[in-house]
Amino acid sequence: MKNLMSPLPSLDRLLCELIAVRSVTTDREACGIALSICRNYLKDLPGVVIHEHEKEGQPSLVILSKKTMKPDVMIVCHVDVVPAPSASFAPEVKGHRIVGRGAVDMKGPTCAMIRAFHRHVTALSGARDSSHGSVGLMLTTDEEVGGHRGVDYLMNEKGYRAHCALVPDAGYDFELITLQYGIIRIRIRRKGKAAHSSRPEEGVNAIDSFNATYAEFKKQIAMIPETVSSLVKINAGIALNVVPDLCDATIDVRTARTADVLTLIKKTFHPKEYEVITHEPALRIDQKNPFIRKFKSVAEQVLKRPVLLQELRGATDARYLSPFKVPVIITGPMGGGHHEDGEWVDLESLKKLEEITVRFLAEIR
Repeated sequence: MKNLMSPLPSLDRLLCELIAVRSVTTDREACGIALSICRNYLKDLPGVVIHEHEKEGQPSLVILSKKTMKPDVMIVCHVDVVPAPSASFAPEVKGHRIVGRGAVDMKGPTCAMIRAFHRHVTALSGARDSSHGSVGLMLTTDEEVGGHRGVDYLMNEKGYRAHCALVPDAGYDFELITLQYGIIRIRIRRKGKAAHSSRPEEGVNAIDSFNATYAEFKKQIAMIPETVSSLVKINAGIALNVVPDLCDATIDVRTARTADVLTLIKKTFHPKEYEVITHEPALRIDQKNPFIRKFKSVAEQVLKRPVLLQELRGATDARYLSPFKVPVIITGPMGGGHHEDGEWVDLESLKKLEEITVRFLAEIR
């Protein structure tokens, strides 16, 4: 007889097992191993449907409590991580902290969600009341490089939807995100005129020209609310004795006012010299949405304190749900050192995240 109840390891054991897998986004084999670990703990649950996907060699996994492409709640997680020294993939338990690459971003939350999914489905299998909502667990492996072969692909090409989504990938110590900034990246190719560096007056230095324009751009963009910008890449010059005739630069803008930023770009740069290479909208969270209000209420019951609201300048895969009008709950446990050596997550905080999710799912009808 098939065992309906898959063995479920403790949070710390499961997390240490997952951290030990060097699932850097570009290592697709390792990413597949990480997904297999998640799959193996859920595959024998009663009624569960598992879909394996791949986009341009990048694997992903969707695990559903019922046969549906539109569960009531879709939990969105990623198991890929940014590169790190080998020592970062040897997890350490230091008191209440688990240290290692991906501990908080986001293998720790993923493990909490695996356990919450398992507990939810197990509880329903023995319940007489069958009115509880359906839940999905979307696991991807390319969030750290943009998510286009993961959540973007699964939503736009495979057609997954949800009445609500939970993305436990941001928000320190259970802050609820109310605004996720959009991303605009522009590439500028400013042309000048080459000359010998001993006779600069005979040329036009493309670096100087770009710097003058960029200084004005920085001044103007600082006046747009809910907006920050960075010059993230610059390349110019072919030799040390030549005034450069081309400056190739990239500017990264995080903003909730994408229309204002695009207007400023058009005013500042010549249309033939710039290209918008990334344009992703901001995501504003409707705090009055019933799903979000319910999650906040449950979280405050478990935490025994108010849940704080926060804005997020960084990005999550939640932005791919926004075009489909899916209300998104973005939050996260206590942790730190994202993308750094010594990345950590608080184990007790992960347990609370699991408990909040279990109680929240139990109230979905």
